[in-house]
Amino acid sequence: MQLHGKRALVTGGSDGIGLAIAEAFVREGADVLIVGRDAGKLETARHADRRG
Repeated sequence: MQLHGKRALVTGGSDGIGLAIAEAFVREGADVLIVGRDAGKLETARHADRRG
């Protein structure tokens, strides 16, 4: 999967399956925007280095 130059919006991206999907998209080169209900989890996910 090559996602360089693509953008992705992942709902529920701060935890669980949504976070795993967001991480996979980032590894494949996409610009990813995650949204979720818990601001603390979103901040944690935002600052984590998950590029593998």
